[in-house]
Amino acid sequence: MHVPVEPAMSARFHTLSKSDFKLARTCAAKLYYRESGYPDNRDDDEYLAWLAEGGYMVEVLAKQLFPEGVTLDYGGDPRPSAAKTMAVLSAGNDVTVFEATLLVDRRLARVDILRRSARGFDLYEVKSSSFDPVDAEKRIAKTGSPFRNLTKGFAISSAWREYLEDVTYQVTLLKDLFPGVPVRPHLILMDKGKVAAHDGMPSWFRIVRRDDGRLHSAEFVGDPVLARRDPLTIGLDVSAEVAELEPEVREATTVFLGSIAPELTRL
Repeated sequence: MHVPVEPAMSARFHTLSKSDFKLARTCAAKLYYRESGYPDNRDDDEYLAWLAEGGYMVEVLAKQLFPEGVTLDYGGDPRPSAAKTMAVLSAGNDVTVFEATLLVDRRLARVDILRRSARGFDLYEVKSSSFDPVDAEKRIAKTGSPFRNLTKGFAISSAWREYLEDVTYQVTLLKDLFPGVPVRPHLILMDKGKVAAHDGMPSWFRIVRRDDGRLHSAEFVGDPVLARRDPLTIGLDVSAEVAELEPEVREATTVFLGSIAPELTRL
């Protein structure tokens, strides 16, 4: 299946998306080159493309656990999508949306799964990485968290830090858009301790590409009832880790915003 190529965002309105944030965390100068339109050699990396396909499939699989969820459309310019998201989330409780667009000034994030209830928000970031329950049990027993090192100090593990900073970045936007409303962040991962209960599960997914052949998303064409009955994913509350990382993420965000506004600047 193919979808039209989205028009480019206005060159006069640069944003710091969560993927921009992750890139800048590896090297701040890369943000300037990305926003300036320089080509990225990762775009033609077949291995990364294969990983991306797997990521999209895990995402749509996780979404089957939220049958009430509604997908929000988004385009090249995030501002209309952000306005629609705010209208939906502000209308009341008991709403679950996929691909919510959060925009605060020039900070931008699209949330995989976002639920608002009377308790506040539950934000879910879906990753295709596997979660080892045996290893997690050891870490929880010693550190209280499956995402921390076992060595003295119990710092957040480098293996999970990028994912947790990704979630934290989204949480900072949601908190700033809805001050005072509680936010509970979660990671949804593939559970290494589970075995596929049904044959032919790879055929439950259809990859969607743009007209130019680039990967766009994946569609779930399998049985959602079976997917919910025998889930291969696990959801983990990461509130403690996000609270620890939030000051650092906010500080880095402020620095990176200086690269895109008021004009593009190489840090």
